[in-house]
Parts: sequence; C-alpha cells; structure tokens
Amino acid sequence: MTKLTAYKTSVSELETITATIKSLESQIEEIGTLTVSSSITIKQGASDAQYIFAIGILNSQILACKELGLNSTDKEDMKKSCMNLRTLTKELNDWLVFEDEIIDYKNNVFRLLTEKEKFSLLKYPKKK
Repeated sequence: MTKLTAYKTSVSELETITATIKSLESQIEEIGTLTVSSSITIKQGASDAQYIFAIGILNSQILACKELGLNSTDKEDMKKSCMNLRTLTKELNDWLVFEDEIIDYKNNVFRLLTEKEKFSLLKYPKKK
C-alpha cells in the first residue's frame, strides 16, 4: 500500500468510526440515567462496582417480586437497560481508543507524504 493510499484509507476509516461513535453516543443518551433505587443511579461512566451493585439489587428485587407473586417486569426492564448501558459504554470506549489510534496513524502517514502527494489531496473548489 502506498503512503497516499494509506492516508486516504485512514481518512475514510475515520469517517466510519465517527459515525459509529455518534450512533453509540445516541443510544447511550437515549437510555440516560437509570435510577435503580433511592441510593443507586447508573449512567455512562459508572464503574464496574456500581453496575455489580445495581444488578445485585435488581436481581434481589426481581426474585422478591416473583416470591411474592408481584409483577417484576419493570425491574427486569431496568436490569436489561443497565446491562445494555454497560455494553454500549464499553463498546464506545473501545471505539474511542481505536479512533485515537487511527488519528495518530493518519497524522504519521501525512507527515511521510511528499509535497506532490499532499497537493494531490487538495480539491479544486467548484461554484455551487
């Protein structure tokens, strides 16, 4: 792969990564903050310990509802939302790390390009 092709590929890859990150952020924002109990709220950035505690509380509440013959649907939905939020957050963090690596790679390749190759990247403006 030539330097110019590598650069163009990394620019294209960054566009895809950015779209993926925006999609994940949108899904996380849709979930928002989850209030598990009066003392526990889960949101993006919560630690693994917070998720463990929240899921533990929800599991206990679900079991208690079943033992008492009560409807546990809302607790089960909350648990699914918690688990989904954690999965999305972890995935987002992985994509953000990958984005940083691709940006570094793109910048390093750009520095290797000759003046002629850099000039070929310029697009002549067109009147709209």
